[in-house]
Amino acid sequence: MTYHREGNYQQAISNYSRALELNLSSAKAHSNRAAAYNEQKDYQKAIADSSKAINFIQTYVNAYINRGLAYYRQGNYEEAIADCNKAIKLAPGNAIAYNNRGLAYTRLGDQQAAQADRHRAAELSRQRSK
Repeated sequence: MTYHREGNYQQAISNYSRALELNLSSAKAHSNRAAAYNEQKDYQKAIADSSKAINFIQTYVNAYINRGLAYYRQGNYEEAIADCNKAIKLAPGNAIAYNNRGLAYTRLGDQQAAQADRHRAAELSRQRSK
Protein backbone atom coordinates (compact mmCIF):
# COMPACT_ATOMS: atom_id res chain seq x y z
CA MET A 1 0.00 0.00 0.00
CA THR A 2 2.91 2.36 0.68
CA TYR A 3 4.11 2.20 -2.91
CA HIS A 4 0.61 2.97 -4.08
CA ARG A 5 0.34 6.07 -1.86
CA GLU A 6 3.77 7.21 -3.02
CA GLY A 7 2.72 6.96 -6.67
CA ASN A 8 5.00 4.02 -7.46
CA TYR A 9 2.21 2.12 -9.19
CA GLN A 10 4.40 -0.44 -10.92
CA GLN A 11 5.91 -1.56 -7.61
CA ALA A 12 2.44 -1.53 -6.03
CA ILE A 13 1.14 -3.76 -8.82
CA SER A 14 4.07 -6.10 -8.29
CA ASN A 15 3.34 -6.30 -4.55
CA TYR A 16 -0.38 -6.89 -5.09
CA SER A 17 0.47 -9.59 -7.63
CA ARG A 18 2.72 -11.31 -5.08
CA ALA A 19 -0.08 -11.14 -2.52
CA LEU A 20 -2.40 -12.75 -5.06
CA GLU A 21 0.10 -15.58 -5.59
CA LEU A 22 -0.37 -16.36 -1.91
CA ASN A 23 -4.14 -15.86 -1.91
CA LEU A 24 -5.78 -15.72 -5.33
CA SER A 25 -9.17 -15.07 -3.78
CA SER A 26 -8.14 -11.82 -2.04
CA ALA A 27 -10.76 -9.32 -3.13
CA LYS A 28 -8.77 -6.52 -1.49
CA ALA A 29 -5.58 -7.30 -3.43
CA HIS A 30 -7.54 -7.47 -6.70
CA SER A 31 -9.29 -4.16 -5.94
CA ASN A 32 -6.08 -2.42 -4.89
CA ARG A 33 -4.27 -3.66 -7.98
CA ALA A 34 -7.19 -2.40 -10.07
CA ALA A 35 -6.75 1.06 -8.53
CA ALA A 36 -3.05 0.99 -9.44
CA TYR A 37 -3.89 -0.13 -12.98
CA ASN A 38 -6.30 2.79 -13.25
CA GLU A 39 -3.46 5.15 -12.34
CA GLN A 40 -1.35 3.60 -15.09
CA LYS A 41 -4.22 3.97 -17.58
CA ASP A 42 -4.44 0.22 -18.06
CA TYR A 43 -8.21 0.17 -17.88
CA GLN A 44 -8.78 -3.34 -19.21
CA LYS A 45 -6.70 -4.80 -16.39
CA ALA A 46 -8.41 -2.49 -13.88
CA ILE A 47 -11.80 -3.76 -15.04
CA ALA A 48 -10.66 -7.38 -14.93
CA ASP A 49 -9.26 -7.10 -11.40
CA SER A 50 -12.26 -5.16 -10.12
CA SER A 51 -14.57 -7.77 -11.59
CA LYS A 52 -12.61 -10.54 -9.85
CA ALA A 53 -12.88 -8.67 -6.54
CA ILE A 54 -16.63 -8.32 -7.06
CA ASN A 55 -16.91 -12.03 -7.87
CA PHE A 56 -15.34 -12.81 -4.50
CA ILE A 57 -17.26 -10.17 -2.53
CA GLN A 58 -20.39 -8.85 -4.25
CA THR A 59 -20.67 -6.02 -1.71
CA TYR A 60 -17.13 -4.65 -2.15
CA VAL A 61 -17.80 -0.95 -2.70
CA ASN A 62 -14.23 0.01 -3.68
CA ALA A 63 -14.21 -2.61 -6.42
CA TYR A 64 -17.33 -1.06 -7.97
CA ILE A 65 -15.76 2.40 -7.69
CA ASN A 66 -12.51 1.21 -9.30
CA ARG A 67 -14.31 -0.55 -12.13
CA GLY A 68 -16.64 2.39 -12.65
CA LEU A 69 -13.66 4.73 -12.90
CA ALA A 70 -12.03 2.50 -15.50
CA TYR A 71 -15.25 2.41 -17.51
CA TYR A 72 -15.54 6.19 -17.25
CA ARG A 73 -11.98 6.72 -18.44
CA GLN A 74 -12.67 4.42 -21.40
CA GLY A 75 -15.72 6.47 -22.31
CA ASN A 76 -18.18 3.76 -21.27
CA TYR A 77 -20.35 6.14 -19.26
CA GLU A 78 -23.41 3.92 -18.90
CA GLU A 79 -21.30 1.14 -17.37
CA ALA A 80 -19.60 3.68 -15.11
CA ILE A 81 -22.99 4.92 -13.91
CA ALA A 82 -24.19 1.35 -13.29
CA ASP A 83 -21.16 0.64 -11.08
CA CYS A 84 -21.58 3.94 -9.24
CA ASN A 85 -25.26 3.10 -8.69
CA LYS A 86 -24.25 -0.21 -7.15
CA ALA A 87 -21.65 1.48 -4.93
CA ILE A 88 -24.21 4.06 -3.81
CA LYS A 89 -26.77 1.36 -3.06
CA LEU A 90 -24.21 -0.45 -0.92
CA ALA A 91 -22.77 2.70 0.71
CA PRO A 92 -25.14 5.69 0.39
CA GLY A 93 -22.63 7.94 2.17
CA ASN A 94 -19.81 7.41 -0.32
CA ALA A 95 -18.95 10.81 -1.80
CA ILE A 96 -16.58 9.35 -4.39
CA ALA A 97 -19.34 7.26 -5.95
CA TYR A 98 -21.58 10.34 -6.26
CA ASN A 99 -18.74 12.43 -7.67
CA ASN A 100 -17.80 9.80 -10.25
CA ARG A 101 -21.40 9.27 -11.27
CA GLY A 102 -21.77 13.03 -11.68
CA LEU A 103 -18.77 13.07 -14.01
CA ALA A 104 -20.34 10.34 -16.15
CA TYR A 105 -23.67 12.15 -16.25
CA THR A 106 -21.84 15.28 -17.41
CA ARG A 107 -20.29 13.34 -20.30
CA LEU A 108 -23.73 12.02 -21.24
CA GLY A 109 -25.13 15.56 -21.22
CA ASP A 110 -27.45 15.09 -18.24
CA GLN A 111 -26.51 18.30 -16.45
CA GLN A 112 -29.37 18.10 -13.95
CA ALA A 113 -28.30 14.67 -12.69
CA ALA A 114 -24.65 15.71 -12.76
CA GLN A 115 -25.33 18.79 -10.68
CA ALA A 116 -27.38 16.81 -8.15
CA ASP A 117 -24.56 14.29 -7.76
CA ARG A 118 -21.89 16.99 -7.41
CA HIS A 119 -24.02 18.67 -4.74
CA ARG A 120 -24.52 15.37 -2.87
CA ALA A 121 -20.79 14.54 -3.08
CA ALA A 122 -19.87 17.96 -1.67
CA GLU A 123 -22.44 17.61 1.10
CA LEU A 124 -21.11 14.18 2.09
CA SER A 125 -17.52 15.44 2.00
CA ARG A 126 -18.42 18.34 4.30
CA GLN A 127 -20.16 15.97 6.72
CA ARG A 128 -17.13 13.71 6.76
CA SER A 129 -14.70 16.54 7.49
CA LYS A 130 -16.59 17.67 10.59
